[in-house]
Amino acid sequence: MNKTILFTKRLTLAPLNESDKSLFIELCMDPEVMEHCYDPSTLEEAEAGFEAFSQPWDCNSHDWLCFGITETNTGEKVGNISVKILDHKQHIGEVGFLLNPCKQGKGYAFEALKRVKAFSFDVLNLKKLKAICSTQNTSSIKLLEKSGFIQAAILKNNVVIKGESIDDYQYEYMR
Repeated sequence: MNKTILFTKRLTLAPLNESDKSLFIELCMDPEVMEHCYDPSTLEEAEAGFEAFSQPWDCNSHDWLCFGITETNTGEKVGNISVKILDHKQHIGEVGFLLNPCKQGKGYAFEALKRVKAFSFDVLNLKKLKAICSTQNTSSIKLLEKSGFIQAAILKNNVVIKGESIDDYQYEYMR
């Protein structure tokens, strides 16, 4: 599975490799990008995160399968999108994504999410995908709803960012 490469009209989604490392670290350390996720990472935390997200993966894994998102025509890095199987018996997974701010608003996240959803259901045989996002993250909320995800729950005080407890929405998608 770690060799799986997914394609869309404009994008190539490939498991993280060294060519994705600098953008991955940059996104994890960027206060604007991480505003609704977590506190920005230190360099050491971001490097450790890259190592964890770029490990070999198979269908029995309990870790994230993280794809670097690249513009196929230009080779420019866009961000990353990941899927994790939360419950192997019930076939439930979770999806998450981070995009370079200068690449947002171009439909790349929608295109990548659509492809990862298809992969999750057709190849990984998942029956449900979840996504968690801050109740204040209007861009991700719009993206998830446009992609067919339904708000299923409010997770009170789900994460602490800058010392403040933040509520998240849990979204779900079932084919």
